[in-house]
Amino acid sequence: MEVVKVLACAGPDGKKYLCVLNRGPAVALCGITVDDKTIPPDASVHIKSVSGDSLSATGASLKTFAGNKAMGSVFIEPFSVTTLILP
Repeated sequence: MEVVKVLACAGPDGKKYLCVLNRGPAVALCGITVDDKTIPPDASVHIKSVSGDSLSATGASLKTFAGNKAMGSVFIEPFSVTTLILP
């Protein structure tokens, strides 16, 4: 089973949504290409994420993030579910 899985869709607002499930260590996104178009590193991406210390359902402390980041500075946190809303 892969450590990182991605589900992509387009919303009725025309934006692209990526849902990233990470079951391992932090992952830097070096770049994303959607519909043959690379998202530039300086593009603002809205992120909603929840992550934990482990995959355990008990005793894990959770942290959340919601806000904008430049695409080039996005890291997918360990043991997390992250939604990226692309421009």
